[in-house]
This record gives sequence, structure tokens and C-alpha cells, in this order.
Amino acid sequence: MKLDKVFARFEQKPLNLYPCLCSSSRDRKSLCRECVDVCPQGLLKVGEFGLNGDIDLTGCKSCGLCATVCPNGVFEIKEPTDIALLKKINSLLEKKKKLTVGCCRGGGKGGQVACELTLTCLGRLNEAILVAASAMGAKEILLKTSACRACETKNLPSVIKRSVENSRLLLHAFGQDTRMVFLEETVDVETPEEGEGKKPEDTYERREFLKFLKGGTVSVAAMIAEGAIDKLKETVSHQMEPAKPVGMEHRVPAKREILLYFLKKLGKPKLERISSATLPLVQVSIRETCVLCGCCSQFCPTGALKATNADGVKGIYFSLSLCTGCGLCKLACLEGALSLGDTIETAGLIEDRAKRLISQEVYRCAVCDQEFGATAPKKYCRYCERKMKLMNTPL
Repeated sequence: MKLDKVFARFEQKPLNLYPCLCSSSRDRKSLCRECVDVCPQGLLKVGEFGLNGDIDLTGCKSCGLCATVCPNGVFEIKEPTDIALLKKINSLLEKKKKLTVGCCRGGGKGGQVACELTLTCLGRLNEAILVAASAMGAKEILLKTSACRACETKNLPSVIKRSVENSRLLLHAFGQDTRMVFLEETVDVETPEEGEGKKPEDTYERREFLKFLKGGTVSVAAMIAEGAIDKLKETVSHQMEPAKPVGMEHRVPAKREILLYFLKKLGKPKLERISSATLPLVQVSIRETCVLCGCCSQFCPTGALKATNADGVKGIYFSLSLCTGCGLCKLACLEGALSLGDTIETAGLIEDRAKRLISQEVYRCAVCDQEFGATAPKKYCRYCERKMKLMNTPL
């Protein structure tokens, strides 16, 4: 095959691919196959060494399902990008505060309800886009799901349901309860229950929204009218870059940067803690059995976990806002010292500062000459201690 054809094939890909961020590529113990399960055309394959970066996407229809379900940002749609969708949504919300979204099969022409925004697939709507639409002033988002019945994507209803429920959960935590309604409903979306950081959508009232804005929250719609989306585009400029498959690189997904950007503009959260059962977020904690080897930080695809070594002290720091809940850190921990919680502190979503999970003084092993962390002075690292005990060697 000539080089020009090879380059043309790459340029024509509807997705930017970052295989090195794939959980299965970073750790073979990972069982994540979300992208494989949702792809309608069955184009995606995960082998022994993870996702194949040289995937033939000739039959890809740019539905965006893989990009929506992948927490690590392995896939990013080129046309339209999330930024382009936000600009379109912002222009629509300038006219009215209700947004109707449908797919190209049943949302653009005909039918009883016209759609202002027509997508290739409703599964293209991730939490970041829905939260951003609400932050830009949408008081009601109608999702026209009539065409979902005939869709070849079996998992589409669950994907849409998860995006909507996660968006409701996050918005309510920040005091914003935009109604999200399914038209000609084909998916069963449960109403959030009180006590779990959720609120029934029928309790939303306009005066509550206005009261919330008067409480000191910046008007996001006005801010965007001043060109904030263009500034956001600069922040998320890597969304337009081609894939760079480099080892264990760390990279924050564009959709996560967008989500954090708009959550911060909503002000301080109203709820201190919410469930993270379905969210692509998880609270990490580390027990004292940690030896500060740093494996968790190396396997983390976004850099949410960082290992430090300065002034004779080793530490592990964690940024909740960057965590995707992939669980690779727990798989990588040889000591089993790392655990994942089922709730998160909402303040961590708007904090830029990483929190220290553990820190210990650094010592050098008398056997292997490797540095290790310990809460008290020790002569041998934990691995050498185990080896010596197995060999009945006096410590």
C-alpha cells in the first residue's frame, strides 16, 4: 500500500484514538470491554495486549457511543467535536431555554415534535454535554427516543440512561435540577431518590433556579456569550490532535475538562457527598501497608494519582476531579493497600489541588539497595524481608 493511501486512511478516521489510555492496554488484568459491547458495527477489538490502535474504522458511523462509555477518553469524535456541539447548543439556548434533541433517524424531519439538535445517535450525549447544556441555561432537555426501538445498538438504552442519570446526580449536587425528559420513551429511567444526592425532577421550579443564581453563581450563559467557549476550546485543544501512542502516557479526556469547567461555573456544591456507583469517578484511599512503589500512579491514565519523592519523604497524592473510576490503580497495587469508595466528596470536583493520601520517610534497603517508604526506620524493604523469611535467613 502506498504511503499516501496510508495517510489518507488515517486522516479519514472519524475518531481520534488514544490506545495507550485503554484500561486493557495498560493492564491485562482489566476486564473492561465497554467500547466493544456498544459498537453497533463490531469494529472494536480488545486482544491480549489491549485495544488495537490500527483499527479499520471504514464502517464507523460516528455514533459516538464508544466515546461516551469509555471513561479514560480513548475515543474522541472528530466531527462534530464536543466543543462544536456546545457552540451549537449555546446558540439554540439563546432563543429559548428548552432543548429538544433527536437522532438522524427520527429527530430531524417529520414526527410530532421537531428537534433543534439532531445527532447521529442520542448515545453521543455524555455527562459533560448534558451538564454544560444545563449550565448554559437549559431548563428542560427533551430526548426524542422514538427511533431507538429500531436501532441495531442493543445497549443504547442503558447508555442513554446512564448519561442522563449521572447528569441529574451531578447537577442536583450543585443545586441545579434541569428536567430531562424522554419523548416516546423507550428506556426506563428511574427517578432519583432522596437521600442519595438526587432529587425528583418534578420538584424543579423556576423561582428556585433564579434564587440559586442570585446566591452568587456566575451566569454561565452570559459568560459564554463573551467568548468563554473559545477559551475552553484552547484548554481542550488536544481534542483535535491525532493520536500519539506513547507507552504509559497520562492524559485528561477532553470531556472531563469540559465537565469540570462547567461544574466550577455553577459555584460551590450544595451536597457534600454523593454516590459514585454509576459515575466515572471514585474516591481512592490507601492503607499503611502501602510501600510507595508508585505503580498506582504509573498505571493511572489521567494522572489523578501522583507519586512524589522530595526531601527524604515519599508520598501519593490524589485528584478526584481527574479520576475516571477505571480501577487500574487497585489492579496495579501489589500490596492490596488501595481501596475504592462508593461515595465522593463533591468539593473534590472543583478543587485543583491534589490531596495527600499517604506519606512516609524514605529508607534504602541493605539488600537490594532500593529506596522504600516506611513509617519507622527499617533496614530492609518489604520484598527483601519476605524473601529472607522464606529462605529462613536471619533479619
